[in-house]
Amino acid sequence: MRYWIQCNRKLYGKIHALVIAEIHRHYRNKAISIGIKDPKPGSIAFTQRFGSALNLNPHMHVLCPDGVYTRVDGRPRWNNLDSITDQEVAELITRISQSVMRYLRKLGYLDKDGDVVVNPMTDEPFQESESLSLSTTASIAGKIAFGPNAGKYVTKIGSGFGYGEEIPLAKGKLCFSLNGFSLHANTHINTQQRDRLHKLIEYIARGPLSNDRLEITSDGKVKLQLKTRWADGTTHLPRHDGPMAQRTFCSRLRNSSKNSRH
Repeated sequence: MRYWIQCNRKLYGKIHALVIAEIHRHYRNKAISIGIKDPKPGSIAFTQRFGSALNLNPHMHVLCPDGVYTRVDGRPRWNNLDSITDQEVAELITRISQSVMRYLRKLGYLDKDGDVVVNPMTDEPFQESESLSLSTTASIAGKIAFGPNAGKYVTKIGSGFGYGEEIPLAKGKLCFSLNGFSLHANTHINTQQRDRLHKLIEYIARGPLSNDRLEITSDGKVKLQLKTRWADGTTHLPRHDGPMAQRTFCSRLRNSSKNSRH
């Protein structure tokens, strides 16, 4: 599904809407259960398309106030709700996964058992450029797309061994996974902590990576430092194969990071 939503903007837009609808439904139902009439939840969502290893990993960061608005004498009034619980996170990820998979079955992309049956239409840039589709598929799988090492898994630097995709985060408090979907809801900011809110928004709207994590090695490769050591001991990933490619790669990343901050 990561490939689908990367290559089909309309499909991703619909899946994005389904996820937000389920989150808002959670707040509405919780408000109604304690007697609040006609509650109006809200949220701000950011789409991120990268993992910490600079791999393609489309996901959403959603900022939600823990409460709802109502209208009193024509004016909005804020109503606090209790913080989300582990059980509610589990129920929410269940509804999100069911809603998205139901929609994919309706389109004919999945059969009744959840297996892929067809590939969806891709956006024009992916139809016109085989390289875009190739690099998308390779990035999701943690492989090299081009050059003499095309098809090989990205090399890992550290005490670990073996190949594979990025190690997933372990489930913890207010964090549940189901059918390949994952929901983490354990980041919260108190009402008056505006400085922390500012930092949180900067984080969820950030560019792909900090330039401080990039290093040009003596043999002309780019070495990417991971934010945290993987469970298998990997600490760095080398990228690309030539000095010219490295300079272009770094330049594009800097431009991307700058644009993302704006």
